[in-house]
Amino acid sequence: MKNVRKINLVYSSAFFGDALFSPFIALYLISIGFSDYERGILLAVIPICTIIGNFIYGKLSSSLKRNFFLLKILSLVNSLVIILFGLTKNFYILLLLTILFGLHNSSYFSIQDGVGVTICEEEKKIYSRTRMFGSLGYCIALLSGSYLVSLLDYRYIFIIAGAFFFLINVIALFIKLPVQEKIIEKEDIKYKDLFKNKTFVLYSLFYLLVNGIWVIGEAYTSTYFNYLEVKDSTYSLMYGIQVGIEIVVIFICSLLIKKKFNTKLLLLVSCVAISLRYLLLGTSLSPLTLMIITSLLRGIGWGGFLSSHLLLVKKVLGISLTTKGITFLAIITNLLGSIGNFFAPYIYLNISFRWLYLIFGFIQIIGTIILSRINFELIKEVK
Repeated sequence: MKNVRKINLVYSSAFFGDALFSPFIALYLISIGFSDYERGILLAVIPICTIIGNFIYGKLSSSLKRNFFLLKILSLVNSLVIILFGLTKNFYILLLLTILFGLHNSSYFSIQDGVGVTICEEEKKIYSRTRMFGSLGYCIALLSGSYLVSLLDYRYIFIIAGAFFFLINVIALFIKLPVQEKIIEKEDIKYKDLFKNKTFVLYSLFYLLVNGIWVIGEAYTSTYFNYLEVKDSTYSLMYGIQVGIEIVVIFICSLLIKKKFNTKLLLLVSCVAISLRYLLLGTSLSPLTLMIITSLLRGIGWGGFLSSHLLLVKKVLGISLTTKGITFLAIITNLLGSIGNFFAPYIYLNISFRWLYLIFGFIQIIGTIILSRINFELIKEVK
């Protein structure tokens, strides 16, 4: 079995585990009686620690072998933290676990993307196909979670989630990296060197305004629908459906990319869908109608985004600098997320959720306009 097939299993396992934990953090905190401000503090800690974690592990990342080693370590830490999270209701212990989760979870997925893109490049495979396996695992987990939340306590769900992160290390035992890599990462690159690439700077601004706002908005979507009196099981089911749509879109995009379809156009359409989703969350539509329409837009938008985003980063920076670029984008995204998660409760408690998402939607439109101004056709792809 080729490494790309095994890394597909890694993606499925990681996203399955994450889907049974991350979307349910806010709901778990609600279930144990935490206030809006206590939840806000814990949610704000995650992006702060994510910044630190991505910076540290981004500095440590270099070759494929080094990144693969980091992937195994981070998955083990995630496994332990997720299992322990559901076994306590103490605010301070949860704060410590949240810090550890923030330091390692986003960093894991950044490193995983770097490993995934590199292995696909080495074996001449389309990365979006590998990413589709991640979404498939995520979808199956969410659909399962829609039933599990009504049958099991959250602690048991989190134990299952942690087990899937541990499974990654079992799969990793069967991945044999080449003795001599075809693609060599530059070990002396520093974050400041990325700023020498003006196109990447502009792309980073776009990414910050679109995906940075996405990070904040998605942290409160489950809380918003909870306030609209949507059952946790219903929310999980709809979330699973939208990820199912995402999988279909990723598959379609992989076919288009194989036929050399314009990658920038795919990303632009995706960003329009993402922006429209948040604008609609700011309307007075009925909860059911709102969930159906925004789920469709989420699937279209995020599926297209995942299919095209890393391909453009690779084109701008080259495969040897892609991992560093991914970790840098994660840092600035979560810096905005940290600030946003701190102030978001004040906005939706003192004004309304609708205004919160309207503001988010308009900011994302600005980011989409910035993307439209980048001429990727003038870039000669760096190897």
